[in-house]
Amino acid sequence: MKDNKKMSAIYSWPWIIFFIIVFWPIGVFLIYKRVSFDRKTALSGDKTVKKLAIVSYVLAALGFIGIFVTDNDSINAKIGVFFGIAAVVLHIISRKMKAEADTVKQYLAILVNENEKRLDSIASSTGKTYDVVRADIQKMIEKGFLKNVRIDDNIREIVVVENKEKTSAPGTDDAANNSSRVVVCSCCGASNRIQGETGECEYCGSPIQ
Repeated sequence: MKDNKKMSAIYSWPWIIFFIIVFWPIGVFLIYKRVSFDRKTALSGDKTVKKLAIVSYVLAALGFIGIFVTDNDSINAKIGVFFGIAAVVLHIISRKMKAEADTVKQYLAILVNENEKRLDSIASSTGKTYDVVRADIQKMIEKGFLKNVRIDDNIREIVVVENKEKTSAPGTDDAANNSSRVVVCSCCGASNRIQGETGECEYCGSPIQ
């Protein structure tokens, strides 16, 4: 899936938070859509958790007030339950996003930084089964974290399907260039070889320098 370079304003965090407060199912949907096409957001696990945690605490407080503090008012109680459910849902989503971000970063560290392409070796180093590793990496390919590669089930490895663009890890022969340098992305932790002062992470799209 390609990144949306000009992300619609409706997917910005202010709008997401607004809809979460007004009608949280829409806000949750917007989070899902943003993560689905914005790799940087998908990997910003800690930052996303903090943002959603603040909102969830506010919603939890509103829910508590609506249920326990206000007078015996069924409308206020229902509103309180509405906000309470929203707080729980946000907490679950934020923890899931962080877990998925940590998983992708772990695979990028092995695939890119260590240049390991054998799925059995990756499974051994992560403590996961071959089937789980294969499914995880296939999702990464589909979401655009890994480009121009595919999984070869016959040799149980990740192989390059195009040679027009750099697909091998930094440090390999086709990436060697005296005028370039290796920079570690602060968002996903993957090593990138760039020329000049600034560049864009090949794996998550974050600016690097």
